[in-house]
Amino acid sequence: MQIEPDVLKVAGETFTPELRKRAQKAFPSLQFDILDGYGCTECLFMAFGCDCGRQHVPEDWVILEAVDENHQPVADGTLSATALLTVLANEAQPLIRYELGDRLRFYQDPCPCDSPFRSFEVEGRQATVVRVGEVTLSLLAFDLEHEDARRVQMIQTAEDVFEIRAELLTDENPDQVFEQVIRSVVEVFTKNGLAGVKIHKSDAPPQLTASGKFHEVISRPLTPAREG
Repeated sequence: MQIEPDVLKVAGETFTPELRKRAQKAFPSLQFDILDGYGCTECLFMAFGCDCGRQHVPEDWVILEAVDENHQPVADGTLSATALLTVLANEAQPLIRYELGDRLRFYQDPCPCDSPFRSFEVEGRQATVVRVGEVTLSLLAFDLEHEDARRVQMIQTAEDVFEIRAELLTDENPDQVFEQVIRSVVEVFTKNGLAGVKIHKSDAPPQLTASGKFHEVISRPLTPAREG
């Protein structure tokens, strides 16, 4: 199917400069370039992208804080461990310093676009990638569904060690379910040059976040020692 869009709007994943170039090449019909917004389920509009490639916080709408592991502010120009969101526009259900898990770096200088709002770059949500050594994998690379399981979860317990948890639909052949899932995960790592990664079964139930959300993959936070 051939399409010739006038404008593209992206959301949900980090939109890198490389991806922007590929999209612009794939769709030469674009008249209004690519709109790169920044949002989440809890706040659909947290920032807007400008022509300079920066994200700007609408500070009359939200408060976005770049903080360290102890939720203390980091200086502009420093990559945060996570980010805290306060939504000023909510009247029915206020959100105050809600942890997003995204790593942000606020720019130290004003944006050349002359926007009065502070600008930042976002590395991406820690829950959306798996890092083993120098290799970074998208969660989309892993198939963690099984017909005999309601939920399957992979948890990174060390840099090269993962455990598989599952909420099974029946008690029949549980070992077979785990074996098939583990085999699938091992294939992904092996194809990406990570044959030494260890995967093992866990009898513990799938883990939920503090807010009750379920993530198929829970990866280890990136520590300062592994930055740069």
